Amino acid sequence: RRILSRKRIYAKGTPLSIGAGLFKKGEREMFDMQKIGRKIAELRKQKSMTQMELADRMNISYQAVSNWERGNTMPDISKLPELAEIFGVSMEEILCDERRAKIVEELAEGKTPGDVTTEELKDIAPIATQEQFKKTYTENGKRNKWNFSDLAALAPFLDEDDLMEFASAAFEEIAAIAPFLKEEDVARLAFIAAERGGNPAEIAVVAPFMEEADVGKLALALCGKGNLKDLAVIAPFMNEKDVAAAAEELRKEGSAL
Repeated sequence: RRILSRKRIYAKGTPLSIGAGLFKKGEREMFDMQKIGRKIAELRKQKSMTQMELADRMNISYQAVSNWERGNTMPDISKLPELAEIFGVSMEEILCDERRAKIVEELAEGKTPGDVTTEELKDIAPIATQEQFKKTYTENGKRNKWNFSDLAALAPFLDEDDLMEFASAAFEEIAAIAPFLKEEDVARLAFIAAERGGNPAEIAVVAPFMEEADVGKLALALCGKGNLKDLAVIAPFMNEKDVAAAAEELRKEGSAL
């Protein structure tokens, strides 16, 4: 449903400049899975092992090993120390990246890496457990004081409770993470913004991620506070009945549409 919502938004031309970049690919360096796959294949052959033998040794399917070596997937953190031990090498040699290998090694040892950047967190997210990722994100957030740009970059890997806690403090940039929240949570944040004197422009950016009925309720709430100057900004995301009701409120207040 969320993907369909995005398609609808783009079709309408709704501004999503903050969050749009989240869905682009190839904008940065990640683990080079092709390179890592070739390294695993090379190390396996040096040990004169077949894919099946390596799979049996690690108690996994040979398809998993095959996918690693083709660069389709990567070993998760729980498997990397075992793989390094079998080959008699460091994790750095397998991952072909000294800095990220150090982070992964600390996670595998049950430690929480320090001074981890958002780029590094995004890289380790696919191979870390949710618990490992959240602990690393939380601890480094305390040190680094994540900003909304950081949160937007990490939103696909965070749970909704974390996103809601952070977003409630800065609604004006909520569009960056709205696609990753439940519609009722976006609405809750929108009502908080309205209580704090939010304006229609803020609401319009997140309206596509709210239920139509909630947008209507919000419009009426803004009318009652006298701060909905331009109903047209959010009207496209309301049903006709709510538009009419909001228009009547504006008429009573003496505002012009």
